[in-house]
Amino acid sequence: MRDASSWYAVHVRSNFERKASTIVAERSRCPVFYPGYTVHSMRRGTEHEIQRPLFPGYFFVRCDLAHGSKNDILSVSGVVSIVNVRGRPVPVEPRVIDSLVILNGRQDLVRPHPFLREGARVVVRSGPFAGARGILVQGRGRRPSLVVSLNILGRSVGVTVDPLDLEPDPSPP
Repeated sequence: MRDASSWYAVHVRSNFERKASTIVAERSRCPVFYPGYTVHSMRRGTEHEIQRPLFPGYFFVRCDLAHGSKNDILSVSGVVSIVNVRGRPVPVEPRVIDSLVILNGRQDLVRPHPFLREGARVVVRSGPFAGARGILVQGRGRRPSLVVSLNILGRSVGVTVDPLDLEPDPSPP
């Protein structure tokens, strides 16, 4: 028999990720995944390790929403909703959760990164091309490229870039 449960992203109020995920796990008896990362903080002259959510405002739960788990989740204080499209909860792909579990095993190395889509306007923040602005495109060998276009000439130039050096361009086009 096939397991009917899927992973879902649960949207919570700011700073309720840990508390709400713990209560959901207790009430629904469904597996909960709250990925985080570790940062070092100085307080009163001493260094402390603090765990922060990898996805602020979200955690993940694996359950079968057709069998009453949905109400157990939505009734928890701090829970806003289950991520949905047109009112229907959208499951998270299992391979994405599997990858996040692997990354979460090294909380000292993993960090949030700006979400960049192909075609997004980006700025290079570090590396040999720091300060360059352009459009992100899929390069050869699945490596992204930064394309800078000169519209008046109808010409463009492109360079392969490290995605970790990129972030969204906050300036208007």
